[in-house]
Order: sequence, then structure tokens, then C-alpha cells
Amino acid sequence: MEIAKSSLIQQNKKYLLVFIGCIILVLGVTYFYSYSMKTKISELCGKYESLDTPVSCEQAINITLLKYDGEVVSVKREQISMPLPPNKGGGFETVDAWVVGVRLKEPRKIAGLMVNKLEVIVDTTTGKIRGSKSLEVVR
Repeated sequence: MEIAKSSLIQQNKKYLLVFIGCIILVLGVTYFYSYSMKTKISELCGKYESLDTPVSCEQAINITLLKYDGEVVSVKREQISMPLPPNKGGGFETVDAWVVGVRLKEPRKIAGLMVNKLEVIVDTTTGKIRGSKSLEVVR
């Protein structure tokens, strides 16, 4: 009886050590991924730090990744001509925007096409996604 109890305690210790090891591994991988994402965002947004906009480069990336799951590959700031809806007189307006390039984790159907990579237009004033442009279509 004593041997069985001792053996059971030893076995439980092994499982506990394996469980703790798994937790440490998951935390390490999560930390590394988080650190590498922050580094990548810092590299992409570094040249825009001095710009004074209501929506920062980092915020534009976060807004984009909330809607499109993937990896940010580029970011730039541009003036974009956007069509106005007919109820606002039609025509075009110029929007100051962040253009965030994203490689999607999974292809996504956009405007009838399966897309792997796209550019997302984020308004620098409101933070709203104003549109997207397909860069790489799945064949």
C-alpha cells in the first residue's frame, strides 16, 4: 500500500512538472510573438512619430488588424481621393489616410475576389476604415 502511494505521488509530480513546463513554453512563445509584433510596428511607424494626427500610425495598424487578421507588411500616409455618396452631392473628397498593407492569414473574399494581400485605407481623423485595395488575388 505504501509503495503504491509513493508511486502515485511520484507520478503526480511528473505531471505537475510537465504542466508547469508547458505553461512556461506558452508564456515564452506569447512574449516572443508580442515583442516581435511591437518591434515590427515600431519599425513601420518610426518615420511617422513626429506627425500630429488624431489617429496615429500604431492605432491605424491596430484598427486594421481588428478587421483583417494577418501580418502588417507596410504602412504609408497619403492623400486619397474618395468618392462621395450621391446623397452628399457625389463627386470626390480628399482624405488624409494611413494606407496599411496586410498579408492575410487566410484568403478572404473582397469585392467578389479571393484576396491574400490588400491595402486598407484608414482615415487619420476619424480612424474609420474607408476602403481597401486588393494587391494579391488567389487564383
